[in-house]
Amino acid sequence: MSNSLGIDCGRWEIERAVLVSNSLGIDCGRWEIKRAVLVSNSLGIDCGRWEIERAVLVSNSLGIDCGRWEIERAVLVSNSLGIDCGRWEIERAVLVSNSLGIDCGRWEIERAVLVSNSLGIDCGRWEIERAVLVSNSLGIDCGRWEIERAVLVSNSLGIDCGRWEIKRAVLVSNSLGIDCGRWEIERAVLVSNALVSCVTELGLKARKKETQLL
Repeated sequence: MSNSLGIDCGRWEIERAVLVSNSLGIDCGRWEIKRAVLVSNSLGIDCGRWEIERAVLVSNSLGIDCGRWEIERAVLVSNSLGIDCGRWEIERAVLVSNSLGIDCGRWEIERAVLVSNSLGIDCGRWEIERAVLVSNSLGIDCGRWEIERAVLVSNSLGIDCGRWEIKRAVLVSNSLGIDCGRWEIERAVLVSNALVSCVTELGLKARKKETQLL
């Protein structure tokens, strides 16, 4: 893949996909790719480096979409995150995005905790029945909420998906310099590098719930 990302292609047998970093901001929907190659000028990736048979996995904003494969016991990990596969026993799949961190919302997670070393999150801090993703860089404390389904937190984009119901959303980060006007957005565009309003809102809800319990 890209030398700048420090990813070694030799680590995987890739028959149906190539993992591409979110930092490329490439949207798969723009092309029909059968034997195509994604090339990012910013990363200086050479087309001739891969033979891609079926598809290229790319996410503009949410990271990697594992729905395109059936992964029995696979773990796709980026060297740049410094994540050691041996740390988990993963029955279905764990996809880790170089830039966005971890997206649990795509899976049913019984009692799993997906943790990125780069986020500095300690698994032992929570008992999580479904999934809770938290980015330390955003200063979010898991203990402040009871989250049954999932909270998507992006380390680099600072986006909290749990706040909205999004049907055909586009998540856009100011830090990536993505222009919302480039897409048709049916429901929403989430743009926020800091979760000030979100934290305030959820904090008020948490206090209200605590008061009701008392």
